[in-house]
Amino acid sequence: MIKRPQGEKAREFVLRWSSSFRHPEQKTQILKDYNCGFRTASEWYRLLKNSTMLPHKKQAVINDLHAPFHDRQAVKVCFAVIKAIQPQEIDIAGDLLDFYQLSKFDKNPVQIATIQEHINIGHELLVELRDDNPNADIYFHIGNHCDRLRRYLWSIAKELAGLDCLELKELLSLDKLKIKLIEYEEGRVVNDVFSVSHGSIASIHSAFTAKRTFEKQGGNGIVGHSHRGGSFYKTDKFGTHGYWENFCLCDLEPDYIKHPNWQQGFSIVNYIGDRFFVEQIPIVAGKCVYGGRLYQ
Repeated sequence: MIKRPQGEKAREFVLRWSSSFRHPEQKTQILKDYNCGFRTASEWYRLLKNSTMLPHKKQAVINDLHAPFHDRQAVKVCFAVIKAIQPQEIDIAGDLLDFYQLSKFDKNPVQIATIQEHINIGHELLVELRDDNPNADIYFHIGNHCDRLRRYLWSIAKELAGLDCLELKELLSLDKLKIKLIEYEEGRVVNDVFSVSHGSIASIHSAFTAKRTFEKQGGNGIVGHSHRGGSFYKTDKFGTHGYWENFCLCDLEPDYIKHPNWQQGFSIVNYIGDRFFVEQIPIVAGKCVYGGRLYQ
């Protein structure tokens, strides 16, 4: 009689069989390795999948704080959730800073704070996030607002563009904080299946940005930039795909636009094997719920 895998072998079997749903060609090798037939393997998986503790990675994704115009209450509850769950990875998916002074748009003369003061505020947020999550891999993505500094240097102050001290990596002390820099429009792919980037598309309705990003790039992933929350799914012969747009954490009443259609929030992505599960967490009136707990 063929014995069902136990302990670590059971965990390994569940992971491999789960992965084979996306890679059917692997099934033959799995059946050979475990000396069983398809029906037996399917029954093992049914019995083991809920009782076997799978390797589980959590990732927090936040974006569009636009410091110093971040909503302090929204950031407070977001950081509280992240601290409580201690994710292995945290992506700041663009526009931690606004660089208001370098905007080409009309600026409110009342906003008299210096660029250095704004950078200091952004640095303080990074220090808080690192102190709260000492073991996490943190990734800092440059978004279009953070890229304003580079564009200014390249167009107005070309002679200064090569100075290391004017790089965001240096200005925010990313190396000291053990935070990895992701260049503008580069993004990164997690577990070879899930893309994280700031994005460059912004549609006027919730979820439309996610849909358009999927149509442009395909695959699965999450983007910021639109300041809206939403999700888009598509199922075809290759399986179910999804794209998400990841809210914002900035003030919902900035001085340059009246009553924008923006939503605050963030997302937690759970990885089990080569699968992922996205939990979107809206923040409404300074409050959110995660794991059955109210954060306020």
